[in-house]
Amino acid sequence: MATPINQSPPVKKTNYLPWILGGCSALLVFWVVVVIAAFVIYYYYPATNSRTGERRSGSGVRLVEDHGIATVQKTWSSCTAYAPADWTIIGNEERVGMGVDLTSPDKSMGASYGIAGVTGGAYYGMSTPEDYIQKMMQAAGINGLEFENKTQQVDGYTLRYWRAVSQ
Repeated sequence: MATPINQSPPVKKTNYLPWILGGCSALLVFWVVVVIAAFVIYYYYPATNSRTGERRSGSGVRLVEDHGIATVQKTWSSCTAYAPADWTIIGNEERVGMGVDLTSPDKSMGASYGIAGVTGGAYYGMSTPEDYIQKMMQAAGINGLEFENKTQQVDGYTLRYWRAVSQ
């Protein structure tokens, strides 16, 4: 219907309430997502606790700060370990893995760690990480190999503690 002569068209009222409520709801959802993401990043990803500056572990693995022995960082190639200042570090890197040995000056104590790709099934004649470690130690002339506790999963990797006697 057309507007009569000498009259202004009727004013159309706009209802802004749904737009305001929708915008506030979207803003609220955005901030909830940001807070949850910040919580996840702070508690699950960092290697240090920003409040104390100490390293922390949620997997139960003992960290350098937990054992009470004064240690310094030792580096070989791309491997880093913590050991007493007078200990030596040597390493070996192959296509299938990398390992580092730390030794006290009188060679009465030592520690080793290695990283090797051991996928399930027969891998160079070994079917488990334990088999791999056992065969590797036997080939190096190390006797009395004993595994401690059970396997632990740390950030997708398998951690295995063991003890042996080197001759």
